[in-house]
Amino acid sequence: MLSAQYFLPNLDPGIRIRIIIPDIPAERAGLTMDTIVRSINGFKVNEAVIVIVRISSNALGNRITIVTKLGATTRTFNIILGSSPVLP
Repeated sequence: MLSAQYFLPNLDPGIRIRIIIPDIPAERAGLTMDTIVRSINGFKVNEAVIVIVRISSNALGNRITIVTKLGATTRTFNIILGSSPVLP
């Protein structure tokens, strides 16, 4: 039998950060795991693919603005995009 917790509505619109890769602009800016990304450059995000498109549609060196929520705290980050790390 499934617990009711699997059916709770998403009360925090946005995308939760599950992994932060060390030494990339997001980590250096201060983004942390479990932070919820609410918008990128003024566009609300509610799917991972939207986050990918919003970030990758900018050139390296561009500054993007990310609005986040962690607990009751809302923060705005201005991040200068770097190159993607090579993953194993």
